[in-house]
Amino acid sequence: MSDIVHLILKRKHWNQIANGLKIHEYRDNTEYWRKRIIGKRIVIFHMGYSKETMIFLIKQIDLNDEQITITLGARITHANDS
Repeated sequence: MSDIVHLILKRKHWNQIANGLKIHEYRDNTEYWRKRIIGKRIVIFHMGYSKETMIFLIKQIDLNDEQITITLGARITHANDS
C-alpha cells in the first residue's frame, strides 16, 4: 500500500499553499476520503489537472465528525521541480 495521496487543488488554494499561507488541507470526513488519506505520509498536490505538482510530508491527520484535516509538514519539492 502506498504512503502517498494525490489531491487536486484549484489555483487559489494552490497559490496559498505554495506561498506558505495555508498549512492545512481539508476534505469531507467520508469513507471515500478516509480510505484515501488515513495512514498516508506524503501528499502530492496537483494544480488542477495540469502537470504542476508540489510534494509535502504530512505532519498530522485529524478527524472530526465533519472533516479530515491534513497538516502539512516540510515541502519536499517546489512547483517547478517536478
